[in-house]
Amino acid sequence: MKVLVQDFSRDMLKPRNRLCEFQGVLQNSGSLKGWHWIQELKVLDENPANIKGLPILHSGFVDAHIHLSWMGEQLVSLQAPSFSTAEFLRDEFSKRFQNGTKEIEIAYNFQESLWLNGAQTPQNILAGLPKIQPWILFRLCGHRALVSEEVLRRSGLNPQAKSCEWVDGGKIFELYGWLEVQRAPKIADFVLRAQESLLLSGYSGVSDMAWDSGKVAAILNLHQDGKLLIDVAGVLLAGRAPEIEAKGPFWNEAGIKNSVTSLKTVVTCRHWKKFLDGSFGARTAWLSQPYSDAPDEYGRDLCEIRELIGEAESAMAAGFHLSFHAIGDSAIDRIIEVEEMLQNIVSSRRRMSVQQGLPATWHRIEHGQLIRPEQLEILAESKNWMICSQPYHRVMDQSFIKDRLGPDRMNDVYRFGSLNRGGLPAVLSSDGPIGSCRPEEVLKSVLNDERESERLSADQLLWLFTRGSRALIGLPDRSPLPGTFAWITEQA
Repeated sequence: MKVLVQDFSRDMLKPRNRLCEFQGVLQNSGSLKGWHWIQELKVLDENPANIKGLPILHSGFVDAHIHLSWMGEQLVSLQAPSFSTAEFLRDEFSKRFQNGTKEIEIAYNFQESLWLNGAQTPQNILAGLPKIQPWILFRLCGHRALVSEEVLRRSGLNPQAKSCEWVDGGKIFELYGWLEVQRAPKIADFVLRAQESLLLSGYSGVSDMAWDSGKVAAILNLHQDGKLLIDVAGVLLAGRAPEIEAKGPFWNEAGIKNSVTSLKTVVTCRHWKKFLDGSFGARTAWLSQPYSDAPDEYGRDLCEIRELIGEAESAMAAGFHLSFHAIGDSAIDRIIEVEEMLQNIVSSRRRMSVQQGLPATWHRIEHGQLIRPEQLEILAESKNWMICSQPYHRVMDQSFIKDRLGPDRMNDVYRFGSLNRGGLPAVLSSDGPIGSCRPEEVLKSVLNDERESERLSADQLLWLFTRGSRALIGLPDRSPLPGTFAWITEQA
């Protein structure tokens, strides 16, 4: 059977294809699409021209921004959002708070939430919770979580306040840390459940976001025990694992090949992450101009500049690359400001990995949903940054984004074509389980963009979601080779 094998090329925007003769063993009931054991792979043409319609053989999709434990938790219990499933709330909170039968109190507008799909209602979720405390709904950078009033008081928050102003960024992350500690014994099970689903969808690698000490320990233990079957590039959440921040980044390769993909999987942590703002849905994304549907609101600046400069400099001195959650354009301005003030160390750290014998990687901008043209030009010229984008967010946001930003700013959001043409590397990812992690939905969300100028070709998209993502986030190349498993994608 003839297939195209996508390869790296000097120009990231123009994937190079090799025409090959493929012989292999099907792994899924005769369907062409899926995992295959490669018995033979013979190159027929190193650079075929005008080849259309052939299946593409690659070593699997790579999701550059996903939450393994949250995704696995959602798969365990589909009755509630993954960050605070009904099962977790019953198991953990009910052990601690045994008295009180107050009414449930809601601190935010449910209609703005991106956690629930259209078929779910707040009542569906709340009905399954034990009425042992007044449960408070709050936002963590736009995402929702349900916690008890007692937990909020412990963190110094005022549960009686109704507006978003009571949500202090530092306090929320303290609370987030407390919740993560409670989930820690289950993290390994959640990761294995997520891995199973990802492998069935054709993923061979992920970048797992917001690591803390517990997640690092759980994933490294799974890797050491031979249970981790995908490559994992972790992103360390600032302040959540001080001992790892002090030691610096790491790169661990499995001792033996695993039985599923015939590869020695890698677990690495090379990026240090800081939240700069929130989300469009919660009007906490930090904008340079006010929200059109809330003229007095500009979003949230979650990190004071002097604190950010000090932390970023320390992280890079320890060997990490930077990763910033930035959705609004003012958050992008803050990133440009950081680079201007730390230009030498930002540039030297960007290039250091190659000198250390590791795959190259970039400093990361997570999401980058609103980028002005002059910002794109500055970031592309520096050659230090990539955008880790989630095309499916455009689909998730479509019911409210025009009201939030107004028509004049719509050309500057979700600009996948513009990013690539402007020379600013952009990798595809899902933000799963917040966004859909089904590869076909991620790809179609770009192919179906009503703005023709922002669409990418099917070849470019497949490359960006496979070997392109590997190249940009610093995972090892997985060229399809005889004696290994590879994934065949029927070309769109």
